[in-house]
Amino acid sequence: MRPWSRFKPWAMRWARCKWTVGLDAAVEEALRSGPQLIKALEASRVPDVGVAMSGGVDSAVSALLLKHAGCKVTCYYMRNWEPLDEAGGSACTSDDSLQMVRKLCEQLKVPLQEFDFIKEYWNDVFVNFLEEYQAGFTPNPDLLCNRHIKFDALLQLVRRKAGHDVLATGHYARISYEGSKNAVHLMKGTDAAKDQTYFLANVPQAALQHVAFPIGGLYKSKVRELAFEEKLPNASRRSSTGICFIGKRSFASFLAEYITLKDGFFVDVDSSLCGESPPRQVGRHNGMQLYTLGQRARIGGQSEAWYVAGKDRVRGDVYVAKGWGHSALYTLSASVNDFFWVSGKPPAKLVAGNTLQLSCKARYNEDPSQCRVHFGPDDVEPSSLFPMPESLPSPPHQLHIHFYNPLRAVTPRQALVLYDGDVCLGGGPIQHAGPTLAELGVENYLSPTDSACM
Repeated sequence: MRPWSRFKPWAMRWARCKWTVGLDAAVEEALRSGPQLIKALEASRVPDVGVAMSGGVDSAVSALLLKHAGCKVTCYYMRNWEPLDEAGGSACTSDDSLQMVRKLCEQLKVPLQEFDFIKEYWNDVFVNFLEEYQAGFTPNPDLLCNRHIKFDALLQLVRRKAGHDVLATGHYARISYEGSKNAVHLMKGTDAAKDQTYFLANVPQAALQHVAFPIGGLYKSKVRELAFEEKLPNASRRSSTGICFIGKRSFASFLAEYITLKDGFFVDVDSSLCGESPPRQVGRHNGMQLYTLGQRARIGGQSEAWYVAGKDRVRGDVYVAKGWGHSALYTLSASVNDFFWVSGKPPAKLVAGNTLQLSCKARYNEDPSQCRVHFGPDDVEPSSLFPMPESLPSPPHQLHIHFYNPLRAVTPRQALVLYDGDVCLGGGPIQHAGPTLAELGVENYLSPTDSACM
């Protein structure tokens, strides 16, 4: 008898199923992927689970594992955006995704519910997205979507209206449950390359109490393998990337439909830092909002590679640096306002005025970096390459982060997420980055570049 069958008679039903190699271990892992699933096991009760389905392989395998485990499974498809764009053409890939979800639910023999969250998404996510872009920042809508839509609006529907115990999703993350304290910790997924806690860093403790991540303990390769073994129709479907509501359209054309783009010049950052007046212009651009720190700037007539090092949001100029490793792209510090703590409160040692040794991510697709973190008066002077015209006092709860090694392209309004080992402590929008290495007098950091000062 399998070790988990002692918890409930219904476990015997799926214990007699035909098992492929590794599926049984994955199912047992899925059964313990959330607090309410664990409580159901302990009470010898069949868990009632709502699964958020996107059409991708991760959510499909999550539903598969819970179905094999004998859970009562209902799948939910969220429609957050109108399928047609304002110009009348095809915008999102939502129609294709919905058709795939229907196929999956038919194969798994589970019911499917479809719900619109278009109004909620517009008000809680998209309006903020537009306001931030109009102001010249680069926001990340995924964190707001997870906090306000998936793990609030959908979670409430799944639990309160439909009566499910748990909302399960296909995120690569884990939940550590301390039953004695009735507390949970958001943990990195086992697959470090796919870990998605960065996008979950603003999900509150109360929501995580009723959430499960069935594939959080698996590697992506194993998830894909299970999908092929079970002959799921989306087994070979590529993972989705980018912002969902943009779909296949160009980002520039999409953004131009909603905000007023501010044109200006590409300005050589070396010339600007050396005090040349006026600084050397190396080209023109059609919209300062279309560029974010660290990205390649395609400048007409320039054969060399230039990268965005900063923006003057008032003038509309974009500072560019020659070479991927230019020192103007790196900084050693940042300040964060409105930091969201997953536990509901900051660590006691931090509140007491101590400095903590943690790790952080200033963007999703980078490895965690070691850092020192403290509250208090702002000791992080803003970089002159991304001036903040508004003069705001430093709030007492502002968090200051000092990196052990320089980080590239630390971007205002992107999320900075903190970790204590594998535990995700939370995240908040970057208020400003500290002086770049170039501003501190470092000419080159990773790769050679010609300096206007030489």
